[in-house]
Amino acid sequence: MPTKSLKKIYNVILNSNNKITGTNSNANFNIDWSAVLPNGQYYLHLNYMGSANIYTGTRNAYVQISGLNTRVHTSGNGAPTSQYLGMLKPIILVGGTTNTAYLQAEDNTNAPLFLEDRPLSNNVNIQIMDNFGLEFRDNAVAGAGTATFVASSNTLTIATQTAGTIIVGTVITMGAFTYTVTAFGSGSGSTGTYIVSTSNTSNVATATAYTSPQGNPPAPWIINLAFEQCD
Repeated sequence: MPTKSLKKIYNVILNSNNKITGTNSNANFNIDWSAVLPNGQYYLHLNYMGSANIYTGTRNAYVQISGLNTRVHTSGNGAPTSQYLGMLKPIILVGGTTNTAYLQAEDNTNAPLFLEDRPLSNNVNIQIMDNFGLEFRDNAVAGAGTATFVASSNTLTIATQTAGTIIVGTVITMGAFTYTVTAFGSGSGSTGTYIVSTSNTSNVATATAYTSPQGNPPAPWIINLAFEQCD
């Protein structure tokens, strides 16, 4: 009876809690690929499991990967691709709080990528992005807090903050004024200083809301990169 040869599959597990630098939406790892994979061509499959986020479906999420340093093709048409690795789908938690869900990608969620060789760079970056091209944030309640404006500059100081996360693109309303965050100063999501789009020399005491984008970064996740060796 003829026997079917089994393809070798090499599983590489990435845990966001074990990243060397970065955040859950922009995580950096160091992998010695020469110790993990032999040279050769591979199909790369994505499996992703995240912890719970607040999700209402207004943002889609997908995974980008950089650092493979090898020619990548989609399995569909063979065209060279960018850093896109695959879409994530929300799974609603039954019995959880309103709109509580986790993000997931199973082996059949996305078509595998074809790699002409094993990855060559040991520095791997994983980003969780949304359909606006921004780092993914969930739909948690927008923040509010106290802010003061540094006179004669575009620097806004956030003194206190409640819910939500401030990122580049966040719109902050202070009285009759609105400001869009264009860069981080000393702040990194909550209190601290931020560079904003409009200068205002007056000090407005209360920031009434932070909106669009809002919410929290991806909850901790585990990714299984399954490298299926080609014949």
